[in-house]
Amino acid sequence: MVCHIAQEVTEQRFLQKQQQELNETLQKGVQEHKRKVASMEWDITVKTQQDAAKPKGESTTCLSCKAACGNLIGVGY
Repeated sequence: MVCHIAQEVTEQRFLQKQQQELNETLQKGVQEHKRKVASMEWDITVKTQQDAAKPKGESTTCLSCKAACGNLIGVGY
């Protein structure tokens, strides 16, 4: 009986540790995703400001999403 209780406690500690590790890994992934999104937003903002300074009709491909979507951003698009 005591051995069974000790085994349950050990299993519970293992599961708690595993859950904590999963939560930490998930949080790291979420933070990395947030950094990437912020970087993309910054690139788009900078590019949009650069395009706004160009004469009408001159549009460039967005640096952040060129490979992913090929969107054009800027004055004249």
